Amino acid sequence: MGVNINKNDVFIDFEEEISAKSIDRCQKNITQASKKGCDKLIFNFKNVKSFDNLFLDFIISIKNRFASINFYNVNINLLPAFYLLRLDQIANFYTSEHDAIHEVKPIIKRRFGIVHQKILMFLTSILVLTNIA
Repeated sequence: MGVNINKNDVFIDFEEEISAKSIDRCQKNITQASKKGCDKLIFNFKNVKSFDNLFLDFIISIKNRFASINFYNVNINLLPAFYLLRLDQIANFYTSEHDAIHEVKPIIKRRFGIVHQKILMFLTSILVLTNIA
């Protein structure tokens, strides 16, 4: 995991798995950054393949410390999870670092066509598994 503080922005690059250790390290850096007056938190999710409830708790706990929380390079398979968990109400999603920094061209719900397909597939698979059992 890498953390970089640049002016008023905090950049965090996670590895494949977001662990309790990486969240603790991230929390310490974020606390220091918010004390310095940083107001934008930017996550690079390029390498992230999964996350758990610790990460969700972490995001919810820091949402009031920053003016904006932005994600970019989110794996297309993770977007449905963010949408289902309503993290799009806490954070913004972008396709590139430039867009996340300048907060232009966000991925918005109406552009989540793939998300709707994934949700439908997920719900269908649950129904099929329920009917089999």
